[in-house]
Amino acid sequence: MNLKGIFSRRSSGQLESDQPDAPQGRQQALPRASQDPVSGSSPAALVPAGSASAASNSSAPAASSAPAATSAQLEIKNLRVRYPGRDVDAVANVSLNLAPGQTLALLGDSGSGKSTLLRAVGGLVDVSGGDICYAGESVLQVPVHKRGFVLMFQDGQLFNNLSVAENVAYGVGRNSEEIVAQMLELVGMSAYANSPVTELSGGQAQRVALARALAPNPRLLLLDEPLSALDRSLRESLARDIRSILCERGTSAIYVTHDQDEAMRVADVVGIMAGGRLLRLDTPEGLWADPASVQVARFLGFGPFLDADAVAALDLPLKLEYGQILAPAPGAWSLAPTEASLGEGIAEAGVESVTMSQGSYLVQASLEAAAADPLTLRTSQCLEVEQWINVRLDLSRCPLIDMRKRA
Repeated sequence: MNLKGIFSRRSSGQLESDQPDAPQGRQQALPRASQDPVSGSSPAALVPAGSASAASNSSAPAASSAPAATSAQLEIKNLRVRYPGRDVDAVANVSLNLAPGQTLALLGDSGSGKSTLLRAVGGLVDVSGGDICYAGESVLQVPVHKRGFVLMFQDGQLFNNLSVAENVAYGVGRNSEEIVAQMLELVGMSAYANSPVTELSGGQAQRVALARALAPNPRLLLLDEPLSALDRSLRESLARDIRSILCERGTSAIYVTHDQDEAMRVADVVGIMAGGRLLRLDTPEGLWADPASVQVARFLGFGPFLDADAVAALDLPLKLEYGQILAPAPGAWSLAPTEASLGEGIAEAGVESVTMSQGSYLVQASLEAAAADPLTLRTSQCLEVEQWINVRLDLSRCPLIDMRKRA
């Protein structure tokens, strides 16, 4: 890639006055200090600060033993954010630790507090209580541009009057040609170095935005819904690429999204938020093995939830105590042969709706023997509404939720 002459307008590490200011509300991070390298060792588990880490067995409860204090690179301690004039906290007593090189995805519905938490870490919103520490030192009083954190927004916020390479170079400093070349190669955009950003597709523009965010070698990368404006197939592809790039660079990151699949593809650990609170924090595998509460399980698409009476009515080969709930994961229900005998995981259900999805049919059906919400299964057979079918429940994909422990 030939970058000669692209940076002729740069002097003293900054663009001349005819170049645009940084977009409002965005601060460019300083280059990462050499004394703060990302650890090359295997990252420790990310857990709520002061609580227990997930056991290596994904079916185990979320808590066991807390990691050593030295394993935490970022520490969020009882963080609270309340916007002026509001009666409730947008972020309510959230605590967690992030180890070097880890990616944490914050997942939740709109208004859950995930973006507010991200912006509090970046210094873009005022903190009402608690603390945010990096490498053992509080950053609450550190100016945004001196924290060494970089925030990547949904729209990328590229400068339309600069080329791709000039956008990546913005904020890096003098002699940035080699860094820009490396970043563009990393995100697969070397061939577009001299192109105007106005000629890029949405996916290409986000790749350039990612290259610009990584160029100053940030201590922490904060990504706020970076792929939400793209179509699903492109989101899936870029999510895999982002994961690969973050791992290759060893960059610690917090990734906010409302897309469950995207969160599971990108992150080492996923935090589920609702109402400003962190409900669950675990690896993607750990979340599916044990959502730990009906609220988290319902958000992840588990169901229908079966209590002791429903389990008995379906003649499932297990016995629940009152207060225990069986939570079938997505895909736990499947179509059983019409000649199959009922009982031991096979039940009769009435079809309520049939829709085409990704080359197969999504079927909603109500169990005949148990009072429960409709179940969902995927099949290649085109069924009819009001048709009676046999369904099979895979008990290996049904974690048990004990409501008594949360009373």
